[in-house]
Amino acid sequence: MTTRPLPVRVRLEGFPDDLTALADLLARVPGLDVIDCSRPYPNRRGHPDRCRLYLEVITDHAPADRSETTVSEVAPDAIVRGDR
Repeated sequence: MTTRPLPVRVRLEGFPDDLTALADLLARVPGLDVIDCSRPYPNRRGHPDRCRLYLEVITDHAPADRSETTVSEVAPDAIVRGDR
């Protein structure tokens, strides 16, 4: 029995026109199916003209055996930024 990989939710953040262009580009990537795209949501903090967009995608390149997939949470303070 073959199983299709589970969807992944992707959050994009930026200016509305840039997000629309990127979402359109991602929809044309071979092996990547965009199955849902949210409406733009205004940011709660930061630049007032930027917004968030959520995509739900499925890729053909995901591991076939889900038993080997590990999912973990990363605390925000564990992320190292290049500007530090």
